[in-house]
Amino acid sequence: MLLADTLSRHHLDNSTDEARSVDSDLDQVDSLEEINEILNCETTTIFQDHTTKDQDLQQVKSFIQSGWPESSKDLSPAITPYFHLRDELTTHEGLVFRGDRVVIPKSLRKQVLNELHAAHQGIASTSRRARETVYWPHLNQELKDHISHCITCDTFNSKQPKEPLIPHEIPKRAWAKIGCDIFEFEKKSYLVTVDYYSNFFEVDRLEKLTSLAVIKKLKPHFARFGIPNTLVTDNGPQFISDDFRDFSMKYQFEHITTSPYHHQSNGKAESAVKQAKRIIRTCKSSNDDIYLALLAHRNTPQTTHETSPAQRLFNRRTKTLLPVSEKLLQPKINPQANKRIQQRQQLQKKYHDRGAKELSPLRKGEVVRLQPTRIGEKKWKRGIVVRKAGIRSYEVQCKGYTYTRNRKFIRRSRLPAEFGSDNADEEMSDMSEAEENVSVPTDNDLPQENPQPAHLERNETSTETSSTSKTRSGRLVKKPDRLGIDT
Repeated sequence: MLLADTLSRHHLDNSTDEARSVDSDLDQVDSLEEINEILNCETTTIFQDHTTKDQDLQQVKSFIQSGWPESSKDLSPAITPYFHLRDELTTHEGLVFRGDRVVIPKSLRKQVLNELHAAHQGIASTSRRARETVYWPHLNQELKDHISHCITCDTFNSKQPKEPLIPHEIPKRAWAKIGCDIFEFEKKSYLVTVDYYSNFFEVDRLEKLTSLAVIKKLKPHFARFGIPNTLVTDNGPQFISDDFRDFSMKYQFEHITTSPYHHQSNGKAESAVKQAKRIIRTCKSSNDDIYLALLAHRNTPQTTHETSPAQRLFNRRTKTLLPVSEKLLQPKINPQANKRIQQRQQLQKKYHDRGAKELSPLRKGEVVRLQPTRIGEKKWKRGIVVRKAGIRSYEVQCKGYTYTRNRKFIRRSRLPAEFGSDNADEEMSDMSEAEENVSVPTDNDLPQENPQPAHLERNETSTETSSTSKTRSGRLVKKPDRLGIDT
């Protein structure tokens, strides 16, 4: 473009074509430089040969060079996705590109999927990586399916999100619903019994961790405060034995068990355990009387109720070492107690449900994974749902054993149902080892002077070997050479 045309508000049109031609040439040079950088790798020849043998990509190359039809109706279903991207498609050195992304031929897509998911990242992260370098129709869906059926990702998974809170029903009177839990402090076992209405709790030392020892401590409480309508405990062996079942039938109370390792289900007892441990710890440290500390705790008004546990249980204060008038020790019914408890419950649910997500229910026979419970354990166990055991708890059979778990600790397995057998973990371990030696589509006519790089070569296996073994899915297994010794 001439200087006069540059400064003019109405320059000559004949200079426009020349300028556009120069700009187009510059853009083409930049694009070719970027493509040459992409092709500067050892796998170029492999991709070129597989692209040459891919009929769909050869047809796409023909359309790019000679022109596309006006409508996609005249194209086959395999070519139609490329029609909508025809303005972005180019060819160079025998390969097809969508912008800077290489279009992968069908025979190499499985191999590329394995490379994209080499770090076992999630669907979103792997998709972002794929969108930078490669392309083929329905890439996102194939990535999702590939990751969903990844054995390693299914075995090592993240925790489930928390579910919306389901508050316990508020009792209409004191000692109508109580909870029990066993805890250990300084190698000594204790039983805590707490009232759901008043938060009043008792602490008893257990000499033995047996059902009879627990029953022996509960009977005096029932004789003192009355038999409750409902007793909530975890699934500890002391609470699910025949002795405890007979005890509940004889004393005519409903026994409800919560899911193991889900302390929130019996949160009232867990809270009482924390308070009991704090009282025992501080009294031992200061050499104070633990029973006087319990008496003081029971007569301390709580912020949420404005009354003490003793007032809500007995409708009166109990006498302590503090000077108090006789008037304050007189019985007094508090009609607003239930209302305050309900308000507090609603407030707790409001804050808890922020970010909570309702998990879909499970069906009988569904293949699932159980979250590990031991410290340091990472593998999720495979199992099959036997039945629904509670509002959010299920019984899951795993390797001949039946576990009761909250829905929070159960994740649907993303693998097919045929992998849900008792010895599935061993089979999966074998298959995981075999995947490192799985054969992929190759061509015997590939030039020998251009071997595959190490990260692609690991999936190759010799087709000339007569003594080959296969996995259950039909994949060929190549046994590793150890120290060069034939086994």
